[in-house]
Parts: sequence; C-alpha cells; structure tokens
Amino acid sequence: MPPPADIVKVAIEWPGAYPKLMEIDQLDKIEDGTVNKADANWHISIVKIFDSFIILVISLPSGIIIRTVHGLRAKALPLALIREPHRWSLANHDQFALQHADSSNFYITEKNRNEIKNGAILRLTTSPAQNAQQLHERIQSSSMDAKLEALKDLANYSRDVTFAQEFINLDGISLLTQMVESGTERYQKLQKIMKPWFVREAEVPQAVLEPGHPIHTGMAPAGTAGGTANRSFLLLKRFLPRAAVDEEILHDQVSQQCFGDMLSFTLTAFVELMDHGIVSWDTFSVAFIKKIASYVNKFASDISILQRSLAILESMVLNSHDLYQKVAQEITIGQLIPHLQGTDQEIQTYTIAVINALFLKAPDDKRQEMANILAQKQLRSIILTHVIRAQRAINNEMAHQLYVLQVLTFNLLEDRMMTKMDPQDQAQRDIIFELRRIAFDAESEPNNSSGSMEKRKSMYTRDYKKLGFINHVNPAMDFTQTPPGMLALDNMLYFAKHHQDAYIRIVLENSSREDKHECSFGRSSIELTKMLCEILKVGELHI
Repeated sequence: MPPPADIVKVAIEWPGAYPKLMEIDQLDKIEDGTVNKADANWHISIVKIFDSFIILVISLPSGIIIRTVHGLRAKALPLALIREPHRWSLANHDQFALQHADSSNFYITEKNRNEIKNGAILRLTTSPAQNAQQLHERIQSSSMDAKLEALKDLANYSRDVTFAQEFINLDGISLLTQMVESGTERYQKLQKIMKPWFVREAEVPQAVLEPGHPIHTGMAPAGTAGGTANRSFLLLKRFLPRAAVDEEILHDQVSQQCFGDMLSFTLTAFVELMDHGIVSWDTFSVAFIKKIASYVNKFASDISILQRSLAILESMVLNSHDLYQKVAQEITIGQLIPHLQGTDQEIQTYTIAVINALFLKAPDDKRQEMANILAQKQLRSIILTHVIRAQRAINNEMAHQLYVLQVLTFNLLEDRMMTKMDPQDQAQRDIIFELRRIAFDAESEPNNSSGSMEKRKSMYTRDYKKLGFINHVNPAMDFTQTPPGMLALDNMLYFAKHHQDAYIRIVLENSSREDKHECSFGRSSIELTKMLCEILKVGELHI
C-alpha cells in the first residue's frame, strides 16, 4: 500500500548529531491548542521563530511533535507535523530555524514548506534574524580574514529572500554601499599598515612555514598571520629577522588579491539582495555609481568584479530614470566595447545587456546618436568575430541579449520606413540624382552638365529607366509608398556609395537585357527593403 500523499519523509540535521529520519504530515492540524491524539500526558511549549508563524513543541510519552502554526493562535490550518521518537533538547529555540541542507541553503517558511519533497535533507540552523545580525557584525570586523569569510557567507545567504529581508532590516544595504564607496581608501590604509611586514616566502626557513610554528598559532598580530588570506606568505619580520624584504612583490600578490576577493563577495551580496526587489534603486548616491562605473575599467582583468559591476549598472539603468542619466554620464560605449573582445562569454553577455539597457532608456533623440557611435566602433564586426563566430556555443542568455540588441537597432529604422518622399524636397531629389551620377556620369558634376535643359531632361529620363524606377520622369513618386518609404532610398544610396563597382555592374547589366528578363535595380531594391522590413518586423516588436 503506497504511503499517504500528504506524508513526506525527510532527514533533519541536528547540531552535533547525525541526520535523523522524520515524517512531515502536511495536512495535520491543531485546533485551539489541543492535540489530535488520545493521550492525556502531553505538554505544549510555544517557540516563536518568525513574526508570521510560531512553532509548537508538543511532548508526548512516545516522543515529541513539532508543529508550525500561522499567527499567534493555533488555528485549523494545514500545518506541518514532525514526529521523532527520541526527544531533542535545545536552549534558545527562537534562535533556530529549519533550512534546506543542499547548495541553496534556503530557509523553510510557511510560504514554501509545502514544497518539501520526499528525501529532502533539512538542517536545524541559526534563524534568519540571528544569522543576519551575526553577519552584519562580522563583515565589520577589523580582521581581514574574518571579514573575508563573513562576506563570502553573506554572498551565499543573500540568495534567500527570508534572510535578505532580515539583513536589509538591519540597514545592511547601506553598510555594503559604504564599504564599496570607501573600499579604495581602506585598501590604501591597509597597504600602509602592512607594507613593513611583507617578506619573501622563498627566503623563509622551511620550519617557519610549518603549521605548528608560532606564526600560525596566534603569536602574530591580529588580522595579519594565521588566516586564509595571509597564512600562505604574509610572514612577520619579528619572526624572521634576516629575511629579505620585498614590498613590491608581496604587496601586489597578497593585498590586491585579498581586496579583490572582498570586493567580489561584497558586490555579489549586493546584487543578490537587490534582486529580491525589497529596496528601491533610487536610493543610491552618485559616489556609489561612480565607484561601480570605475570598476568596469579598473578591474577588467578580475572577471568576478567586472561581471557584478556590469550587472549592477544594468539594473540601475533599467530600474531608475534618474540612475540612467547618472550612469550614462559615467560610462561610455567606448569603455564597454573592449569587454566584448575578450573570451569570457558571461562578461560579453553582461556587456551587451548594459548596452541594451542604455539604448532602451535613452531618449528618442539620443538613440540614433548611440547607433551611430556603435557603428563607428564597429560593434557589428566585433560581435560577429568575438561572439557569433567564436569557437563555442552561444548560451540562451547571450542569444536573448543579441535578439534585444537587434530589435532595438532595427526599430530605429521605423521612422525612415514610414516616411514618404516629398517630390518637392530638393535635398531628397538630390539623393536620386546622386544614384544616376554614380551609375552613368561619375566624373562629371551635376551643375556642369552640357546641353540644353530639354536634352538633359531626356537624358535623365532615359537613365532613370535604366536604374529601374517605375516613374521615369519623376522617380521620387516611387518612394511615396510606406513601407518601405525613404528607407529603400537610404539602402540604395548606401549600396551605391560603399559598393560602387557592384552597383554600376548591376545597373548596366540589367539595362541591356530584354524587358522580360530584367530585374531592375530600383524596383528590386524597393521590394527587397519592404520584404526585409516584414521579415525582421521592423517597428512591430517592442522590448
């Protein structure tokens, strides 16, 4: 007989003990403080874990029952029931909670407890509020090693919205932004303090490098030796009086690496916390924006810092108009392009995402200006060479960002596509004349044409027919249909100027064919432009 569908079997880890198998009944209930058991010898103690629910620990002769109850009163709700025949005792119950023991480490709450599956491993651990308070204190430690480990833990826990809410309630976001803003200054102070203690590890006696030496066991000044960042080669001169000092080598190797790791974890935690949508993006200072923007250039070789910085810039631009303006002043397309020429596809993806965000939020009059800059920087060629034709598959997120960029750039053509040509506009008529001049009279200027006006008109009519226009007398009328409107004429002029030999050959070849075999340049260009606009959905798609 299969087990009831509402019963799930899980293993719960207990501090200092092996995981124990328990059953959770997702439908068992408590009504008005009573227990659905025919057992008079029981006792209930209430342990509050969150504001949203409480945990009841019910002691029975056969063991204990732990129930989570929504609100301060026990109501007839679908509640969790955990049975365990061996009683556990735990002081300060309100400082503990259950969380998944997998890589997510997400806490179990009233909202997600019904998602627990058979075979899940849960862990009894520090409550979100207690954990947030401890990490809030630890990341302010004066010890580099302690701070580094705390920031690493914070980056991991911040993915959980339950923990994130508790940490944010402690004004944790402001603390992280202050750390980022003052990071360079603190780093410089750290350099001054630690420079006199740097030595060459190669010159240190092997005995000193052994784990049992006093330098690894607490005799060194706090915050220098004995930690994960310093233990490898931050050795103190008072233990090594004859070691040769080389400030430059180890100064770069140790301090910059440690600072880079701390900054990476700080930015990771910030990104994870902000992704929950609890805090508004409009609250950040110009100093913070400037610092993040500077990391896009300063830490181009540090993939993790660069990636987080790009992610933050993208979110700032997309989530706040004011921040868009500030970011646009601090970061330029020219600063972003080099990141597309690297080999890390994740960095390339975030770079294109930032370009898309700037493009999307830019005013209409600025978008065409941005498109011109991208063309000048040869963005298309760079993407073709370093992204599309690279020796690796394009992941889904990159494909999406490329699609967004394509839609944004194609939509810039909508205005020209829907613009009819004005037959009376001399500037527009000059474009048609330029097409004729390149094809038939490349060496002469329009104002120097010889012969009478009638003779020239006759010559122009003949040439416009060879170019393939429907209206030989006034070819401007061919561009009054929208779509493709003036976009077709733009394409024809671009082709004639940038591929002049091919343009002349096509025009002359088709002008010498019989009517039934002709594929005239003018009519074909207009129809092809119209077809491409339909296929590429120019102006139809909106991001």
